[in-house]
Amino acid sequence: MLMTGKNIENLIIYHIHRISRQWGRQSANLYEREFGLKLSEVWVLQLIGDFPDTTISQLTGHSHMDKAAISRAVSGLERKKLVTRLAQPDDRRLIRLALSAAGQEVYAKVVPLREGRQKRLEARLDAGDRAALFRAFDKIYAQLGSEVADD
Repeated sequence: MLMTGKNIENLIIYHIHRISRQWGRQSANLYEREFGLKLSEVWVLQLIGDFPDTTISQLTGHSHMDKAAISRAVSGLERKKLVTRLAQPDDRRLIRLALSAAGQEVYAKVVPLREGRQKRLEARLDAGDRAALFRAFDKIYAQLGSEVADD
């Protein structure tokens, strides 16, 4: 039984989680249907496209995904010939990632799909609502950062 004033629907994080899950499910279905890719693979493909000549460690920093998940996605993209691993001549332990020609073609198709979905979502909010939402996100990030510092 949920008590008035204390139910889960009053939690900001509950709404953020619901939006994220629904967006993720819709995205996963779209990318699987259009490209035969898992959502994590599309995220990593986009990150490599956005940050060319990158490493798995750098992708971890950009995405806040865990290193194992990124490694699995890179392996899947590599099997599908969308990503290549490039060992550095001066340090063969350092592996840089790049989109293959096929990966660049998929990236060029994914970006407009992502941007179109984003624009349709944003169209539901006027400029003031969007600005207020991003101000609220900044405050939430700041609070979460201070809580981590306090731990």
